[in-house]
Amino acid sequence: MAKTRKETTIEEREIIVKLNYKGKSVRQIGEIIGRSFSTIVQIINRAENSGTVENPHRIGRPSKMDDRTNRGVLQELGKNPKLSAPKLVASTSQKLHTDIHAEAIRRFLWQEGYHGRSAKKLVLGSTWVFQQDNDPKHTARVAKEWRLYNDPKQLHSQPQSPDLNPIEHLWDFLEQKIRKHDITGKESLKRVIIEEWHKIPSTVICNLVQSMPRRLEAVLQAKGGPTRY
Repeated sequence: MAKTRKETTIEEREIIVKLNYKGKSVRQIGEIIGRSFSTIVQIINRAENSGTVENPHRIGRPSKMDDRTNRGVLQELGKNPKLSAPKLVASTSQKLHTDIHAEAIRRFLWQEGYHGRSAKKLVLGSTWVFQQDNDPKHTARVAKEWRLYNDPKQLHSQPQSPDLNPIEHLWDFLEQKIRKHDITGKESLKRVIIEEWHKIPSTVICNLVQSMPRRLEAVLQAKGGPTRY
Protein backbone atom coordinates (compact mmCIF):
# COMPACT_ATOMS: atom_id res chain seq x y z
CA MET A 1 0.00 0.00 0.00
CA ALA A 2 1.39 3.37 -1.03
CA LYS A 3 2.50 5.65 1.78
CA THR A 4 0.48 8.87 1.99
CA ARG A 5 2.64 12.01 2.25
CA LYS A 6 1.57 14.22 5.13
CA GLU A 7 0.30 17.74 4.54
CA THR A 8 2.86 20.51 4.23
CA THR A 9 3.38 22.54 7.39
CA ILE A 10 3.01 26.32 7.61
CA GLU A 11 6.80 26.56 8.03
CA GLU A 12 7.39 24.56 4.83
CA ARG A 13 4.96 26.75 2.87
CA GLU A 14 6.58 29.94 4.15
CA ILE A 15 10.03 28.68 3.13
CA ILE A 16 8.68 27.72 -0.32
CA VAL A 17 7.31 31.24 -0.80
CA LYS A 18 10.57 32.80 0.39
CA LEU A 19 12.61 30.65 -1.98
CA ASN A 20 10.32 31.72 -4.81
CA TYR A 21 10.85 35.39 -3.94
CA LYS A 22 14.58 34.69 -3.86
CA GLY A 23 14.42 33.56 -7.50
CA LYS A 24 14.77 29.82 -7.03
CA SER A 25 13.13 27.64 -9.69
CA VAL A 26 10.31 25.23 -8.84
CA ARG A 27 12.71 22.33 -9.39
CA GLN A 28 15.29 23.81 -7.01
CA ILE A 29 12.65 24.50 -4.37
CA GLY A 30 11.38 20.92 -4.68
CA GLU A 31 14.89 19.56 -4.11
CA ILE A 32 15.42 21.74 -1.04
CA ILE A 33 12.03 21.11 0.56
CA GLY A 34 11.53 17.55 -0.65
CA ARG A 35 8.10 18.14 -2.19
CA SER A 36 6.62 17.47 -5.62
CA PHE A 37 6.51 19.95 -8.51
CA SER A 38 2.72 20.24 -8.32
CA THR A 39 2.76 20.91 -4.56
CA ILE A 40 5.32 23.69 -4.93
CA VAL A 41 3.38 25.33 -7.79
CA GLN A 42 0.11 25.12 -5.86
CA ILE A 43 1.57 26.80 -2.76
CA ILE A 44 3.26 29.57 -4.79
CA ASN A 45 0.07 30.28 -6.75
CA ARG A 46 -2.01 30.39 -3.58
CA ALA A 47 0.40 32.83 -1.93
CA GLU A 48 0.45 35.10 -5.00
CA ASN A 49 -3.33 35.04 -5.52
CA SER A 50 -4.60 35.15 -1.95
CA GLY A 51 -1.63 36.56 -0.01
CA THR A 52 -1.62 33.62 2.41
CA VAL A 53 0.00 30.21 2.77
CA GLU A 54 -2.96 28.82 4.71
CA ASN A 55 -4.87 25.93 3.16
CA PRO A 56 -8.14 26.85 1.37
CA HIS A 57 -10.35 25.39 4.12
CA ARG A 58 -8.83 27.81 6.62
CA ILE A 59 -9.45 31.52 6.81
CA GLY A 60 -6.23 33.50 6.50
CA ARG A 61 -5.93 36.98 7.93
CA PRO A 62 -5.87 39.86 5.41
CA SER A 63 -2.54 41.59 4.92
CA LYS A 64 -3.74 45.20 5.39
CA MET A 65 -0.39 46.58 4.19
CA ASP A 66 -1.29 50.13 3.14
CA ASP A 67 1.06 53.16 2.98
CA ARG A 68 0.47 54.02 6.65
CA THR A 69 1.27 50.46 7.74
CA ASN A 70 4.35 50.36 5.51
CA ARG A 71 5.70 53.52 7.11
CA GLY A 72 4.98 52.10 10.56
CA VAL A 73 6.89 48.90 9.77
CA LEU A 74 9.92 50.85 8.52
CA GLN A 75 9.84 53.09 11.59
CA GLU A 76 9.82 50.07 13.91
CA LEU A 77 12.59 48.46 11.90
CA GLY A 78 14.62 51.67 12.11
CA LYS A 79 14.41 51.52 15.91
CA ASN A 80 15.57 47.91 15.98
CA PRO A 81 16.96 46.47 12.68
CA LYS A 82 17.16 42.97 14.21
CA LEU A 83 13.40 42.63 14.74
CA SER A 84 11.92 39.49 13.20
CA ALA A 85 8.70 39.56 11.17
CA PRO A 86 6.54 38.22 14.05
CA LYS A 87 7.93 40.86 16.43
CA LEU A 88 7.37 43.53 13.80
CA VAL A 89 3.77 42.33 13.52
CA ALA A 90 3.29 42.67 17.27
CA SER A 91 4.90 46.11 17.62
CA THR A 92 3.34 47.61 14.47
CA SER A 93 -0.13 46.16 15.17
CA GLN A 94 -0.08 47.55 18.69
CA LYS A 95 1.09 50.98 17.54
CA LEU A 96 -1.30 51.34 14.58
CA HIS A 97 -4.18 49.32 16.04
CA THR A 98 -4.42 47.15 12.93
CA ASP A 99 -4.21 43.45 12.04
CA ILE A 100 -1.18 42.44 9.95
CA HIS A 101 0.02 39.01 8.80
CA ALA A 102 3.70 38.13 9.28
CA GLU A 103 3.97 36.88 5.69
CA ALA A 104 2.73 40.25 4.39
CA ILE A 105 5.49 41.98 6.34
CA ARG A 106 8.09 39.55 5.01
CA ARG A 107 7.00 40.27 1.43
CA PHE A 108 7.10 44.01 2.07
CA LEU A 109 10.60 43.82 3.60
CA TRP A 110 11.78 41.72 0.65
CA GLN A 111 10.46 44.30 -1.80
CA GLU A 112 12.20 47.05 0.19
CA GLY A 113 15.55 45.23 -0.01
CA TYR A 114 15.80 44.02 3.59
CA HIS A 115 16.42 40.40 2.60
CA GLY A 116 20.22 40.68 2.92
CA ARG A 117 20.78 42.87 5.95
CA SER A 118 23.65 40.82 7.38
CA ALA A 119 25.45 40.65 4.04
CA LYS A 120 25.07 44.40 3.58
CA LYS A 121 26.32 45.05 7.12
CA LEU A 122 29.45 43.04 6.38
CA VAL A 123 29.90 44.82 3.02
CA LEU A 124 30.06 41.45 1.28
CA GLY A 125 27.75 42.35 -1.61
CA SER A 126 26.61 39.45 -3.78
CA THR A 127 30.03 37.99 -4.66
CA TRP A 128 30.51 35.69 -1.67
CA VAL A 129 29.36 32.07 -1.45
CA PHE A 130 28.18 30.48 1.82
CA GLN A 131 29.51 26.99 2.56
CA GLN A 132 28.37 24.61 5.28
CA ASP A 133 29.09 20.93 5.94
CA ASN A 134 25.54 19.63 6.58
CA ASP A 135 26.01 19.52 10.34
CA PRO A 136 22.53 19.15 11.93
CA LYS A 137 22.65 22.63 13.45
CA HIS A 138 23.31 24.07 9.97
CA THR A 139 20.41 22.19 8.39
CA ALA A 140 17.86 23.04 11.12
CA ARG A 141 14.79 24.90 9.84
CA VAL A 142 15.68 28.11 11.71
CA ALA A 143 19.14 28.08 10.10
CA LYS A 144 17.67 27.47 6.65
CA GLU A 145 15.27 30.38 7.13
CA TRP A 146 18.10 32.73 8.18
CA ARG A 147 20.09 31.79 5.08
CA LEU A 148 17.13 32.55 2.82
CA TYR A 149 17.31 36.17 3.92
CA ASN A 150 21.08 36.53 4.26
CA ASP A 151 22.86 34.27 1.75
CA PRO A 152 22.89 35.48 -1.86
CA LYS A 153 24.63 32.25 -2.92
CA GLN A 154 25.00 28.86 -1.25
CA LEU A 155 27.29 25.97 -2.06
CA HIS A 156 25.08 22.90 -1.70
CA SER A 157 26.76 19.66 -0.66
CA GLN A 158 25.53 16.08 -0.57
CA PRO A 159 24.56 14.85 2.93
CA GLN A 160 27.53 12.45 3.13
CA SER A 161 30.05 14.57 1.23
CA PRO A 162 33.64 14.90 2.50
CA ASP A 163 34.37 18.13 4.34
CA LEU A 164 36.13 20.35 1.81
CA ASN A 165 35.95 23.53 3.84
CA PRO A 166 39.50 24.85 4.48
CA ILE A 167 38.22 26.83 7.46
CA GLU A 168 38.54 23.60 9.49
CA HIS A 169 42.32 23.77 9.06
CA LEU A 170 42.25 27.41 10.07
CA TRP A 171 40.36 26.51 13.26
CA ASP A 172 43.05 23.92 13.99
CA PHE A 173 45.80 26.49 13.42
CA LEU A 174 44.02 28.95 15.73
CA GLU A 175 43.50 26.31 18.44
CA GLN A 176 47.22 25.46 18.48
CA LYS A 177 48.06 29.13 19.06
CA ILE A 178 45.41 29.53 21.78
CA ARG A 179 46.67 26.48 23.71
CA LYS A 180 50.02 28.23 24.21
CA HIS A 181 48.28 30.80 26.45
CA ASP A 182 47.32 30.48 30.10
CA ILE A 183 43.53 30.78 29.93
CA THR A 184 42.01 31.72 33.29
CA GLY A 185 38.38 32.27 32.35
CA LYS A 186 35.80 33.18 29.73
CA GLU A 187 37.00 36.75 29.27
CA SER A 188 40.66 35.80 28.88
CA LEU A 189 39.68 33.10 26.35
CA LYS A 190 37.69 35.65 24.36
CA ARG A 191 40.60 38.11 24.45
CA VAL A 192 43.13 35.48 23.33
CA ILE A 193 40.91 34.22 20.49
CA ILE A 194 40.54 37.73 19.07
CA GLU A 195 44.24 38.46 19.58
CA GLU A 196 45.44 35.28 17.86
CA TRP A 197 42.84 35.57 15.07
CA HIS A 198 44.26 38.93 14.05
CA LYS A 199 47.78 37.49 14.14
CA ILE A 200 47.07 34.75 11.58
CA PRO A 201 49.51 35.34 8.69
CA SER A 202 47.94 36.02 5.31
CA THR A 203 50.19 33.30 3.86
CA VAL A 204 48.33 30.67 5.93
CA ILE A 205 45.00 31.79 4.51
CA CYS A 206 46.33 32.01 0.96
CA ASN A 207 47.78 28.50 1.16
CA LEU A 208 44.43 27.13 2.29
CA VAL A 209 42.56 28.91 -0.51
CA GLN A 210 45.09 27.71 -3.09
CA SER A 211 44.67 24.14 -1.84
CA MET A 212 41.03 23.98 -3.03
CA PRO A 213 41.80 22.67 -6.57
CA ARG A 214 43.93 19.88 -5.04
CA ARG A 215 41.17 19.06 -2.54
CA LEU A 216 38.57 18.79 -5.30
CA GLU A 217 40.87 16.64 -7.43
CA ALA A 218 41.50 14.33 -4.46
CA VAL A 219 37.75 13.89 -3.94
CA LEU A 220 37.26 13.04 -7.61
CA GLN A 221 40.05 10.49 -7.52
CA ALA A 222 38.58 8.93 -4.35
CA LYS A 223 35.14 8.92 -6.06
CA GLY A 224 33.64 10.82 -3.17
CA GLY A 225 35.40 8.83 -0.48
CA PRO A 226 37.74 10.04 2.31
CA THR A 227 40.85 12.02 1.36
CA ARG A 228 43.99 13.10 3.18
CA TYR A 229 42.37 16.51 3.70
